[in-house]
Amino acid sequence: MKNYLRESLILFLSLLLLSCCRGKGILDNVSVNLVKPEKVVSLVADTSHCIITKEMEQYQSIRIFCDTIIVLQKWVIDDDGYHFSAYSSNSLQYLGSFARKGRGPEEILDPYVIITNSVESNLNFQTNGFLEETYAIDVAETLQSGHIVYAHHDTLPSSTIMQWTPLPECRHFVLSEESGRLVKKTIGSQGEVLNTFLYDSEIADRRYMTYLSSIFVRNEESGKVAEIMLCLPQINLFDTSSGEAQSIAVNTDFRKWSSNSKRMLDMNSIQYFEEAAASSGFIIVTYKGVPFEKLISGCQGTSIQIFDWNGNFKYDIRVSEDISKIAFDSKNKYLYCVERSEERLVRYNLSHLI
Repeated sequence: MKNYLRESLILFLSLLLLSCCRGKGILDNVSVNLVKPEKVVSLVADTSHCIITKEMEQYQSIRIFCDTIIVLQKWVIDDDGYHFSAYSSNSLQYLGSFARKGRGPEEILDPYVIITNSVESNLNFQTNGFLEETYAIDVAETLQSGHIVYAHHDTLPSSTIMQWTPLPECRHFVLSEESGRLVKKTIGSQGEVLNTFLYDSEIADRRYMTYLSSIFVRNEESGKVAEIMLCLPQINLFDTSSGEAQSIAVNTDFRKWSSNSKRMLDMNSIQYFEEAAASSGFIIVTYKGVPFEKLISGCQGTSIQIFDWNGNFKYDIRVSEDISKIAFDSKNKYLYCVERSEERLVRYNLSHLI
């Protein structure tokens, strides 16, 4: 009898612990698993290998191509400016700029650049106002020739697509609106829908688009996609081959999604994740967890979090720099980061971790 009671108590406590670590999330029929880092470490930035410019905060993204070329995308206001500036990741030598803002030849109006992995050679983007049109620029060929060299140009099957990332085998992963409901889909090479992922019906329409803001990164080998939420401490992982999804969270605030989604975002609203990068082995994100007001005014330190593609929280890396944009060199294992306060590009050596 005592053994029975003890086993029953152990089972009850185990179920209670499991329920505390899981909860209902924003994806329909997908529970959220609360995860903790396997290891917490601190890193010091390599400031001897950096780009310093007063214009650094005018760059809206950083990408790495062919494991050797750093491309900074600038906020361009005047029609005479270039969107992209390129540097060698080995020497930091300036390699040139390309794609003036405009509507003419060799010009692009407002490119929305997709996060790619550093082994890739093409800069993929959509243009505002024509989100069903996607383009890919061969970065190395463009810099060598002095003219934009397009690798390919595709048309997505719907004009209601709001977010997109390309997948292997000419497939696409998209966020779109259908019959007033926001859905994520994997689209095949012939335009066929391979699988669909739904939000909870409580927040499924366009009114919640801002609250559901996120970043897509992908595994160029497996075709898995990670959605990093900005206004939730949550990451959603989508297996675009099997159609399975899972959600993980690094903070119990994920449980507040229902009540928070009904409020207007303001300067007191919290931004959890800020930027993301990926390789075939890992997902790398920057985590802030502070109100927008503090994020804009500047905050001390950043948490760089690393996950594998199975949702395991491998490392929580604490750095003293206020990091905004990031890109990962998967060959040399350097994480390049824009340091907001010092207006420079620095890097961290992750080779002993991943």
